[in-house]
Amino acid sequence: MSEDYWVSFWKDRGKQSVGLDSQTRVFRTSNKAPITADCWAQTLDYVRGHFPVQEGDAVLDLCAGNGLFSRQFADAGANVVSVDISKELLSELDDLGNPRIETLCRDMRELAFPDQRFTHVFLYAGIQYISPGEAVNLLRACYHWLKPGGRLLVGDVPDAGLMWKFYNSPERRDFYFENVSHGRDVIGTWFERDWMKFLGESIGFSSVVVRDQPPEQIYAHFRFDAFLNK
Repeated sequence: MSEDYWVSFWKDRGKQSVGLDSQTRVFRTSNKAPITADCWAQTLDYVRGHFPVQEGDAVLDLCAGNGLFSRQFADAGANVVSVDISKELLSELDDLGNPRIETLCRDMRELAFPDQRFTHVFLYAGIQYISPGEAVNLLRACYHWLKPGGRLLVGDVPDAGLMWKFYNSPERRDFYFENVSHGRDVIGTWFERDWMKFLGESIGFSSVVVRDQPPEQIYAHFRFDAFLNK
C-alpha cells in the first residue's frame, strides 16, 4: 500500500519528537502542554473501569505509539502486542525491556493474526487516521481476532456531531475549510456515534456501548468511546 498523509505524518512525528516527554510525543496535550499527572491517572482509571485487563490476558494495542497504554496492560499482567507505524515511537517502548510487550512496526490495515488470538483489542486515538471503509474492514478483522467474550475498545473517536465544538471560532473554521480544500482534515475522519454502534452490531458484537468521555479528559468536548464485546 502506498504511504498516505497520516502514515507519513506519524513516521515523521516519531523521528522529530525524539527527546520530548512521552505525552507530548503522541500529542496527549492541552494547549500544547502535556496532560497533567492527575488527568492521566483519571484517564487510566476510566479505561480500567470499562476495559478491565488482568493477568494472563492477551492484548492487541493498535496505533500504540510509544506505548502509554501498553505499559499499563503489561503491568496488569497481560501479554501485549503493540502495533504502530513509527519505529521511533515503538523504540521508546522497546527500551523499557518489558518481556510482556512485543512491538510490531506495521500499518494496522495490513495486519493478519489467527482467529481468536486475543482477549482484548485496544484502539485509542487512532481510528481517525483511516477512512470509514477501512474502519469497517479493521473492526471486522478485530472481531475475528478476539476470543469469544473478548473486548474491543475504540476510544477517543472524533464525534461528527460535535465537530463544530472543536472548530469553534471563525479562524478555526477557516482553517478547517482550507484543509478540506486540500483533501484532508487536521483531525482526520469524524465518525457518527450511531455509525459506530450500528457497525458493531452488523459485524456481530453482542454488545456495543457508546459513552461520553468523563469531562476531565482533555478531548471530552469533541470525542467519544465505543466499547464492544464479542
